[in-house]
Amino acid sequence: MPKTATLTSASSLRIWLGAILLLLSATAGVHHLRTINRDFPPNRSDLQPVKIGIQATLRGEDPYSDQTTRQIQLAYYGHVLSPSGHTNQMAYVYPPHTAAVLAFLAPSPWQTSRLLFLALALLLTLATVPVWIRISGAHWPASSTLLAVIVVMGCWPTLWALRLQQPTLLVAALVAFACLLLTKNRETGSETGAALLLALATIKPQLIAALTLWLIVRAVSLRRPRFIVVFTAATLLLLGAGEYLVPHGLTHWIHAGTHLAQTDQQTTFTLLLGKWPGGLANLTLAAFVTLYLWSVRAAKSSSPEFATAVSVALATTVALMPTGPAMIYNQVLLVPGCFVLLQSRPPRQVSAWPARLEHLARAIALALLSWGFLAQMIAALGESLTGPRSIWRALPFENPLLAPAVTIALLLSGFTALSEPERGRTSGHTSVPPEPMESAAQLLKI
Repeated sequence: MPKTATLTSASSLRIWLGAILLLLSATAGVHHLRTINRDFPPNRSDLQPVKIGIQATLRGEDPYSDQTTRQIQLAYYGHVLSPSGHTNQMAYVYPPHTAAVLAFLAPSPWQTSRLLFLALALLLTLATVPVWIRISGAHWPASSTLLAVIVVMGCWPTLWALRLQQPTLLVAALVAFACLLLTKNRETGSETGAALLLALATIKPQLIAALTLWLIVRAVSLRRPRFIVVFTAATLLLLGAGEYLVPHGLTHWIHAGTHLAQTDQQTTFTLLLGKWPGGLANLTLAAFVTLYLWSVRAAKSSSPEFATAVSVALATTVALMPTGPAMIYNQVLLVPGCFVLLQSRPPRQVSAWPARLEHLARAIALALLSWGFLAQMIAALGESLTGPRSIWRALPFENPLLAPAVTIALLLSGFTALSEPERGRTSGHTSVPPEPMESAAQLLKI
């Protein structure tokens, strides 16, 4: 048998083995969710405060009032909490115009709204996978795209977000489609559509602030005022609608957000390093991110810099946000960054040590990504052998370094690409089309 045929056969076997392991991991994640549901009933959903807050808004009531908070607590916990307790108060912390964007949740009974939102979030999340692949500049065959769908839908952040019916999934989809429209830079209507979608995504403004700011700076650099004008007008219109529905609602929302920020949630760096060293690490990372995003402020949408910049902005948001294990659902915003890192690359036209450092950072990020899938399998196996225990329940949630690792790997990749000699860079994306399902299979080769 020719040597090439032997290598192809071995590669194909490894790839299909990887696909089977990923399916097993996804199945293990679903099994783990069922175990959690024994002590965490379906009514404990992040959609509860959203639905009840929207209903209060549309009735002309204040969704940020103590009365509305008590209604949410009754629906979520089954009883009203003490204001002085350390348990999450589950108050409504979304901007007033959320009621206008998600008004379709208000009329239906709870179970109907829950299933409707779950179906919508599931379909949108599925649809964003090929969208992010295209934005990242990859040209993967159908088999690779299918495996990427398994990776995204079977990872714990996605499964947990679906279990909670977390609006982050809707925001991630709106961002993905907005960025897709921006890649169609020859069509003026695409910038209008992108700006409108981003305006709708302001129901969770903290998730899109960094990306939106960079896109505005980019629009100024490229002299494309349409995006800025449409986004500003649409956002002001939504804010006006919110103020009409809830008089002084913007002030109440800011107060509610400030109260939430005063909880014991911390960023990853402050949690691991302590307050002052962690704060310094946050500032250092933010400074390097700002420097990189400024360096690529005029990136064309067809360039690798655009894909990296979008990924860096979203990954930085997750890395620097106050968080906790239960908020692992925000890691769905790391999907584009992971796709960028999973792509094959030609040899770098730079000195050896930056290329080695980039390769090491990329390997660490993908190793942490692989750990997320392995943790699901270990938790499910442990529950099957010893029954539900706190160690198994917490295991899939313990991956706090993933967001900083992905951010740092993307930054090193981006800075290394910018430092390459001009002759070593191309006008298009630097990715090399992978063999079928090869890129996602790298998760199992780290």
